Amino acid sequence: MKKTLCSSTIIFLAPLSVSQPLTDINVLLGQPGTFNLTCDAFPTPKVTWFFNDTELKNSSKHKIESKQNVFSLTVNKCDHPDVGTYRAHIDNGIDKTEQTAKLHVGVKPKVEAAKPANEQSAVIGQDTQISWKFSGIEKPQVTWLFNGQPLPTNERFQINETDDGTSTLSIRHAELTDKGVYTAKATNAVGEVEAKTTLN
Repeated sequence: MKKTLCSSTIIFLAPLSVSQPLTDINVLLGQPGTFNLTCDAFPTPKVTWFFNDTELKNSSKHKIESKQNVFSLTVNKCDHPDVGTYRAHIDNGIDKTEQTAKLHVGVKPKVEAAKPANEQSAVIGQDTQISWKFSGIEKPQVTWLFNGQPLPTNERFQINETDDGTSTLSIRHAELTDKGVYTAKATNAVGEVEAKTTLN
């Protein structure tokens, strides 16, 4: 009797598993910004990138890379038109999924003052004010320090901010212990800047 031998190959398929999802990024104006995601699967997935639903290709503006299970998109020389939602479509033939994230372009905070008031005098018992104006994209958050320590806000120390980026510290009934260095620190997602005033 003639024997017939049969052989078969078992292929193990692994569903898509995104271990590092896309996350929003904040990029300094003019600098590159990179999205990364890590996806494990077999067969190896194909990742297609989109910006506001327009498919992206490798170019001087966009660099698409994949190394093992890490997939990345770099946006070069980020500018305000690059702000928006980026989408990664992941497909390995047996499974597919999508990831989305946003790119924000910012400008570091800057002190806007023609002649910075680095020194200021106060009269004991009288009210005094210290003001600094800052610019930046997105609008920076301003915190105040006194001799390097966070300044508590109470009935004697009041902080007011206006829409044009001016932050004003008002000190009621100045005391001798109020003399020292007051620092206004402006911070946003891409940087920070400090402005100091010495109260004599």
